Amino acid sequence: MTPKIITASYKIVTPMFIGGADQTPEDGVRPPSVKGALRFWWRALNWGEIRSNKDNDEEALKALHQQEALLFGSANDNERKVGQGKFLLRVTLSSETIERPRLAGLGLQYLLGQGLCDSRQGGKILRDAISKGDLNIQCVLHPSITQIQKEQLEQALLIFGLLGGLGSRARKGFGSVAISYINSKKYPAPRNKEELLATLKQLKQNVLTVTKPPFTAFSNVSRIDLSLSGSNGLDLLGIAGEQQQLYRSWGHRNYNGQHVVGSEKAEQNFRQSHDLMQDVGDRIRPTTMPNKAVFGLPQNYFFSSTKADIQFTLNESNRSRRASPLLIHVHQLPNEAVLIQTLLPAVFLNPNERLSFKKAKSSISFDLNYDETMTDWKIIERYLDRQAFIMGDTV
Repeated sequence: MTPKIITASYKIVTPMFIGGADQTPEDGVRPPSVKGALRFWWRALNWGEIRSNKDNDEEALKALHQQEALLFGSANDNERKVGQGKFLLRVTLSSETIERPRLAGLGLQYLLGQGLCDSRQGGKILRDAISKGDLNIQCVLHPSITQIQKEQLEQALLIFGLLGGLGSRARKGFGSVAISYINSKKYPAPRNKEELLATLKQLKQNVLTVTKPPFTAFSNVSRIDLSLSGSNGLDLLGIAGEQQQLYRSWGHRNYNGQHVVGSEKAEQNFRQSHDLMQDVGDRIRPTTMPNKAVFGLPQNYFFSSTKADIQFTLNESNRSRRASPLLIHVHQLPNEAVLIQTLLPAVFLNPNERLSFKKAKSSISFDLNYDETMTDWKIIERYLDRQAFIMGDTV
């Protein structure tokens, strides 16, 4: 019997910084990277329904892991072997262009960060990327796959191409992939902005949980914004970077004595973060974390007046990052590009998790225990509400 196959095609919309140990994209896009992304979106979509049928998060997480292992495969599930899952994944890349992207403007520099961009050299990009191409995915289904599992896989393939991406800085909008085709009658690829909005609402309607998830997933407090539209997706991403930098940055003092961000007057929305980190540099022990930390960790603060460089991060041996709950995606429709921003509030950190303040080139170091009152999710909501994002379509 001929195996059933789910086929999906995606356009690479923004430069994709992906590669192996040598950080070069010549090897293309490998199946483990795609499968990892599909697992992420599968968990994000299915947490609400699983949690609604369990008494607590612990039981729900165990059930989620078991169902994920059955569909995607796992070396083992406690004492029970699972195997390779319910489908085989094939990934091909066609019509790709690998190149060093052009110099980045200030907004793109902000989103790229120091590892991919050198702002001191006018926004010089430091790595090659897949700047465009077609990503083609085939999922060869095992005969034992259930109809529910098949539909869950179709949903994951679809939302990966509506909100996701691959490679470094994927949460910042780089490596965005836009689904252009999937052979699913129930979950077709949207062809215009109206269909895009309707599809996102349909995918989110099964969210049943009323509490923040213990990991990045959809819930009743999630938010998807269609923030900007235009003809060029990379230009939209640059605008988003400019607005985020303007909202988050304290600015630097120009020759007139004014604090500016680029050519704009600094808004200085986060005085609490600025003053707290300045106090740390002056050896004053902190009693809370900078409120701007809700955008993710680690964070670095540099004070030009004193040349103090202070890092705020997790003080854990097994991890140093808390990924941003705000995901940026650039979606390419046939006639326009749309910038989508997704806020997925979740348990920010575990109770009493250790946080660390460290001043570079000094002995100054302070630790702090986290509690959930330190995290204000309205900070990101206010960013999304800014008038600079004027489309006003929110899911």
